[in-house]
Amino acid sequence: VYKAVLQRYIDYLVSRRFPLLWSIEGGRSRTGKLVPPRYGLLHWLLNAAERYDKTQPLYIVPLSVVFEQVVDVDAYALEQLGGVKKPENLAWFYRYLHSFKTPLGKIHIRFGDPVQARVDAGQPRDPLAVEKLAFETCVELNRTTPVTKASLVCMSLLASAPQALTRSELVASLTGLLQYLQAGGCKATFPLDLDGEAVLDGALSSLQASGTVNAFEAGIEPVYSISEDKALDAAYYRNNAIHFLFSGAIADVALARLYLDHIGTDPLQELEDEILSLRKLLQWEFFFPEKEEFLQGIYRDLDIRCPHWRDRLTGGREGLRALFLEIQPLLGHGVLEPYLEAYRIVAEQLLQYDAAEDLDQKAFIRDCLNTGRQLHLQRQVISRESIAKTLFDTGLKVAKSRGLLDISVSKAKRDRRRQSHADDMRAITRRVRALRSLASARRAGILT
Repeated sequence: VYKAVLQRYIDYLVSRRFPLLWSIEGGRSRTGKLVPPRYGLLHWLLNAAERYDKTQPLYIVPLSVVFEQVVDVDAYALEQLGGVKKPENLAWFYRYLHSFKTPLGKIHIRFGDPVQARVDAGQPRDPLAVEKLAFETCVELNRTTPVTKASLVCMSLLASAPQALTRSELVASLTGLLQYLQAGGCKATFPLDLDGEAVLDGALSSLQASGTVNAFEAGIEPVYSISEDKALDAAYYRNNAIHFLFSGAIADVALARLYLDHIGTDPLQELEDEILSLRKLLQWEFFFPEKEEFLQGIYRDLDIRCPHWRDRLTGGREGLRALFLEIQPLLGHGVLEPYLEAYRIVAEQLLQYDAAEDLDQKAFIRDCLNTGRQLHLQRQVISRESIAKTLFDTGLKVAKSRGLLDISVSKAKRDRRRQSHADDMRAITRRVRALRSLASARRAGILT
């Protein structure tokens, strides 16, 4: 009855050209970044448009709502660690209202370019029409979602964790990010020509008040770090800007492979192959454009961060070393490490599982949480934000796509696939760790 009434109501709105506001997915409020859309309401909208006036176009207008601080971010983080969502009863509502005593900053609303839903009278609908419309809408949503000061501060601190940053180091990191985003034409809730000092001062007090960032000011110079057990809170804010950073991060990880595994005779082709391999690995995390457009975007990004990167790439191992000294900012570890470490945790856990069918996904994810904690204690996993249910869910999708749960093959073959996948994930996390070490050495001025 509920679905029938709702569908009839959608028909009513579309037939009279009334506006409708809804969330295309349910994940940004839990992770901070846009996740795969849900298609149900889009199906109903297109169905209604086909039944009624087909002469007038139907437009989806992407709307971005960005909060500088979010009341529920602690609860979101707890859910990612395996906690149960608390019931939203009267007591919850009282605590929720009480939490607004803490200043939460501004709410920023941005409208993107409209995306037209194509409805052709008398023509059968393209089976992929809804998916294409949802993808276009989400891409425009990402373009519309602006960077906040808090997202850049959290990005810098997460990229250095567990090391704290002095004020001068943090300002330098923010300055590099600001110059990079401005050169790339990115959107922000503030002028990107601000200096790092202004951005830090504009975000620090609220991040400290919420307990996300810790400051130690009794030494020679103040140092800042993500507070204990607040990595997922900080990741929420960092993810608000991640759609502007992941292309450069993929380039960094691909270049790290060429440097660590020795460059061959056709370095540009090797780089392209590795970039596309990473694109396929991360296909469930980000909205990627078509292959050629994506590669051209990667090359434009490298042109911004290291104008002579092509010359460096053809200069062998020494050329790549010079490239890593020059490229600014270094993005790979700060953006992609949580995802790749989470995939590794899933891969390690699959080695302990014999069964491929009837896998209890909830129990498996719980085991991954425990395995992740163990590897973090052993410092085989660096980022605390890698230990999160959402990332393990995606890691399991990666495993399924590689045939690691395929019951049509023999156990021996499946075990070989799992071992090969685990080896791949260990290798890729070593490359990301090398980027982290490189960034630390550059901050310390010990790399020349």
